[in-house]
Amino acid sequence: DTHFMVLILAVFTVVVMPLVAVLLSYNQIQQLVHRAEGFAAKTVCCAVFLSNRSVDKFLTENELSTLPPFIVGSTVNQEEGYVESYFLTKELSSVFRMPTATAVYLGPHLGCQLHSETFQQSHMKYRSKAIPPPPLPRPESRSSCVEEVLNNEFSAAGLAHNQTRAAVVIHRGKIVGEAYQSLMGITAAMPLLGWSMTKSVHTAILGAAITAGVVSLDDALELPDMSHAKKERLTELNGGVPLTFRSLLHMSDVLEIEENYGIFADIAHMLYGSPDSAAFAVSRTTRDITPPATGKNESSFGWYYSSGVSNTIAKELRARFPSEEMYQQFPQTHLFSRIGATSFAVEMDTSGTFIASSFAYATARDWARLGELFLRQGRWEGEQILPEGFVELVQQPHPRSGGHYGGQFWLNPARVSVAEYNVLPHDHREKVRRMWTTEVLPADAFYMNGYLGQTTMIIPSLDLVIVRLGFTRDTVKGQVITWDPKVFYGGILECVRAEYRQ
Repeated sequence: DTHFMVLILAVFTVVVMPLVAVLLSYNQIQQLVHRAEGFAAKTVCCAVFLSNRSVDKFLTENELSTLPPFIVGSTVNQEEGYVESYFLTKELSSVFRMPTATAVYLGPHLGCQLHSETFQQSHMKYRSKAIPPPPLPRPESRSSCVEEVLNNEFSAAGLAHNQTRAAVVIHRGKIVGEAYQSLMGITAAMPLLGWSMTKSVHTAILGAAITAGVVSLDDALELPDMSHAKKERLTELNGGVPLTFRSLLHMSDVLEIEENYGIFADIAHMLYGSPDSAAFAVSRTTRDITPPATGKNESSFGWYYSSGVSNTIAKELRARFPSEEMYQQFPQTHLFSRIGATSFAVEMDTSGTFIASSFAYATARDWARLGELFLRQGRWEGEQILPEGFVELVQQPHPRSGGHYGGQFWLNPARVSVAEYNVLPHDHREKVRRMWTTEVLPADAFYMNGYLGQTTMIIPSLDLVIVRLGFTRDTVKGQVITWDPKVFYGGILECVRAEYRQ
């Protein structure tokens, strides 16, 4: 018996364990490849069908530069309106039994939706043939000083260092400066991705839903994908009261998903490898939440910037609508069309929920229009689109964010004391310092902020909105990117103050 047990143990050690390890590794490789395919399919689909960019030009302009070009291939079906991505080639993908990913174009207001298999007619259920009306004409009062700042930014030399693609400056309701990177084929009519500026976009959708009576900030969250034990724990930390939309709006630290980027990280899995982004976010346990402060209420939670929280808000909002059709049309009917921002597309995950963390597209002018809506306290041409007091609410900093973060908007920490700033945990303080510098901005500035340098800056004291869209990574093709927001914003603010004596 002893010899038999030794033999079994030896076989298990030499044969079974390595086989299990290989299978696990293969499964992990499949997951990673699937995320990479999802990223490629969705990115190419949006570029081709939503932004009307040339495939060849697009693929040489670094959007997919985070992926080795030989790992994932993509095929565009212009007639059916979808992009299929696969491992290496279609043939090799089949040989290695790798999954494929397909992004289906749903129309100008819904963009592209990701699916984990090849195109099927069932994916067309969301597709809209509606064509957005042309953008409304805007009053202009061009500033030669601002235009000079933008000319420097958009010169060939500037492109090599800053990768800025579009910029619009609105002062007192008029365009005083505007530029597009023609060397990259970027135009005023081209919708561009805002990445995490989408968090602020979805907050505007939430505000419009409050105005329409669809939801209240104090509605209890259902959290259907969260375990009962976790919900009970959060309720206890919240003083025995269930979490609400208000609890999550300012990024209270309530989820255990980690805000790390890259193809191996939680966020890539949520965006490109999961059909239900919110369900994935609430189920993760890759980090511990910040211990709550003294006292148990929504203000006692720590602060943690979390794309998962934004997507959780989106799924909870979706559940309040009486029909899928009303949910999908609501951003256009109750927000974008009312402010003339007709180019906006907010994309959905496979389950049909808006991806509030990351995927809104619009022209630079329409990003500016949304900024103006917040500049005007949620009113547009006499109509109150966002609830009274909502804009003030999103500018209130989370008490444990060090003054940096409000209701899905970034803030100028100059509005809080040094003592309050030092409340921010060390790792997040360093992250915020790297991602933004605010020495040149008035204290009341607040802004939408997205990956790769997307910003919509709102400065109430100067009646000013500045949009900057770009592709600012640390390096592109070995070239160091040195875009400096202090120089860009400092130059524009100097012009505005000098020309308008402010």
